[in-house]
Parts: sequence; structure tokens; C-alpha cells
Amino acid sequence: LVGGGPEAFGQTRPTVLVAPYFLAERIAGDLARLGAAGGALQRRARAWALGTAVREFRRTVAGGAASWRGRLARRLGIAEAREVLGGELRLVVASGEAPARLACDLLGALGAPVKTLYAVVEAGGPVAVDGVALDGVEVQIADDGHVLVRGAARWAGYLKEPGLTDRRLLGGWLRSGDRGEMVDGRLRLLGSYEAERGLLVRVTAPDVEAALRDQPAIGQVLALPGRPWLVLVVPAASLIAEVCGRLDIPAGEALTDPRVEDSVAKAIATYNAAVDFEARASDYAIVPQLAHDPLGRLDRAGAQAACAAAIEAAVAAGDPFPSA
Repeated sequence: LVGGGPEAFGQTRPTVLVAPYFLAERIAGDLARLGAAGGALQRRARAWALGTAVREFRRTVAGGAASWRGRLARRLGIAEAREVLGGELRLVVASGEAPARLACDLLGALGAPVKTLYAVVEAGGPVAVDGVALDGVEVQIADDGHVLVRGAARWAGYLKEPGLTDRRLLGGWLRSGDRGEMVDGRLRLLGSYEAERGLLVRVTAPDVEAALRDQPAIGQVLALPGRPWLVLVVPAASLIAEVCGRLDIPAGEALTDPRVEDSVAKAIATYNAAVDFEARASDYAIVPQLAHDPLGRLDRAGAQAACAAAIEAAVAAGDPFPSA
């Protein structure tokens, strides 16, 4: 199934898919592009249905009640998207790193929640699922933040590498190579000490962009890596229209109006207050538009190259980089 492409889902109609995290992300990306086919009205309906389904999924996970929008989304596009997955998929187990949040939420909205499997080869394989240690496995956090693992599997060490073995074993505990913390009884990894990784939480640019777009003052967003994220923000069209109407000025002038700048600053602050450090927008710039490639996708490489000097200066000085 992993190498069979989308058509394999229709042939096998799987109920459970176990795959590397990047395959789960690729599948979600293919589903998100379903709206590219058909007429304009059909494309808009599909895009609305998938976007609404993701927002409804996030709301219900947070304890909210399902709304009529979710039911309408299922009729307009969700049933079709589920059929692309074979119509029977009920669970996705992602190994390695955790898929991007948007991928997890989209698959969850389609009735196939994503579980993340954290495994350490030296510990005998699987250690935790969604941060909860498996039966027979113990997890602790050392004083230096290192994730320690102990279980029924007894690891003797690396062949002809006694020094490396000694560095990995600590009083019967295996040093996993990852840094982490316990949050509400769940393991949350913060990064890797070594090359091997098994992250339960991984923040990606699409995650940051999707969350920022939930802010009413923000329209389009492009997130670029840097202390921890630098974001280019196109203000919401409604905000620009409101300022233009009030002051009778063109849209270009509205971008630098204090009302727009203040609204965007408050939106960034609200977002930062709601997320962990690794997802925060440390610096931002208000821009009139974002570049797209011929297929209509965000041109990340072009934007990063165009803003390279400003990004470098921002990281060095610790100040918000200037508007493009």
C-alpha cells in the first residue's frame, strides 16, 4: 500500500494504515488538493467543506459541540474525500516523527484519527503511543532533560563499542537520545540530542500558518524558520476594506495605517499567548501580497530568498524585520 499510490486505497480499502509520518502528510496533502478539479463552484465548495471539517474537528476535540456547518461539510466534500481513502479507513498510525498538525486534523476530520508511535530501537521498539508509555515500559525525564526508557527488553549494548554503550546506559535506564518533558502524564519530546529522532510533537510552517489564519485580522501567512518563526502577514481583506472605507484611502496606504498595524500586532500576540514557544511568531512583517508559483501554491523558496537580508538582520538584532 505504501508504494501503491492513491489508487491502492480503492483496491485494498484499508481500515488501519501504518506508515511513516511523511507518507501520512503526503496523503493529507493529496486530499487537500482535491478541490483543484472541476468547475469554479465545485472547487470552492470542496475547499470550504475540507476547511470547515478541519475547524469542526478541532472544535470537537477541544470539547465543543458539532454544528450544522460540519454536517453540511460532510455532504459537500467529506464523503468524496473519504472515498479517496477507500471509504473504510478508521485509524492512521504514524511512525517516526509526528505528522504536521494540519495533516493530523484533516485525517481526523475524515474519520481516521492519527496516532503517533514513538519507538527506540535499543529499547526493543515501541515505547509510547501519543505520549503514553506502553504496558511494561517505563519513561522518565533525567535532570538534563534526557528521555530515559526502561522495559522488559534488555539491551546488552553496541557491538565492540563499550564507550558508547556506557554513555547510553544509566543505572538500568536507556538514554534514548531525545530531550523531553512530561505534560499531564504524557511524554512530550522537545528535540533530539543525537541524529535519531522520534518526535511526538513537531511544529511545521503549515501548522503556524493555519493557526494564524484563524485570527480575524490575518488573511494570508507565510512562516519561515527563525527564533523560532518569522512570518509574513497579509492583513485580512475585511480589515483593509474597513480602514479604506473609514479613511477614504487606497489599499496600499491602509497597509501602513496604525489601525491595521495594531490589529495585526494584537492578532500575533493572541496567537503567541496560546501556543508553546516552538510555535511562536518571534518576528513578523506586514506585506501587500505573497508570491505564488504557476500552480497557485505558496512560493516559499522565492519569499525566503526575497527576504533573506531582512531575515538575517532580524535574527541578528532581535528586532522585527522591516515590511517588504
